[in-house]
Amino acid sequence: MSKRSTFDKISKDFYPTIDPNAIPTKLVEFIRGKTYAEPCCGEGDLVDLLTDVSLCRWESDIDPKRRHTAWDALRLTNHQLEKCELIITNPPFSKTLLLPMIDVFTKLKPTWLLLPADLMHNQYFAPHMSVCSKVVSVGRLFWFKNKWVEKRPFEFDELERKWDNQVVYYDAVKGTKYYTGYITSNGKPCKSETVSGTDNYCWYYWDKDPQPTDTIFYGRS
Repeated sequence: MSKRSTFDKISKDFYPTIDPNAIPTKLVEFIRGKTYAEPCCGEGDLVDLLTDVSLCRWESDIDPKRRHTAWDALRLTNHQLEKCELIITNPPFSKTLLLPMIDVFTKLKPTWLLLPADLMHNQYFAPHMSVCSKVVSVGRLFWFKNKWVEKRPFEFDELERKWDNQVVYYDAVKGTKYYTGYITSNGKPCKSETVSGTDNYCWYYWDKDPQPTDTIFYGRS
């Protein structure tokens, strides 16, 4: 998600990968036809986006939301990943979770992680960046979908200022305007279905047991 988002932080960094733009053409070139593990799968959105690209052989999460195995990613071993060629996931961005995950994942399999683009400039990330061999640009993504509501009452002044074109009914007796359209998780009107973050993202790649290397940077296509 965006580090400067106005949304409240979600528990356990659960931000599902729902934007198709998260899978750029250049990433597909590297992973097409491979088998992989998704150890931070949440509701399986990233797996769904990769259905026509690669085959997921292991899906887990510490708090799985759908059909997946309940498993702590930091406890993965070669036994769980024996049928997987890669690890591909959108992990938690908090460094107290992310850095140990990178250490565990890269001891097991070559690893692709979807992370903020500016992470590479942070001093604490320098040791991991020094052994990162590829970075694929993604750009901005949306992490939230707004809800559609029918005929929800809103304060007259608020809708008069900004949302009059979306008011579908006015109750003169109550002095209330009713709004039909998208609302955010904070209950505010919104003109779009999706909410884009203000940060850019990249896919970072580490070989198994990575060694110091020059990083090659790729565009989205």
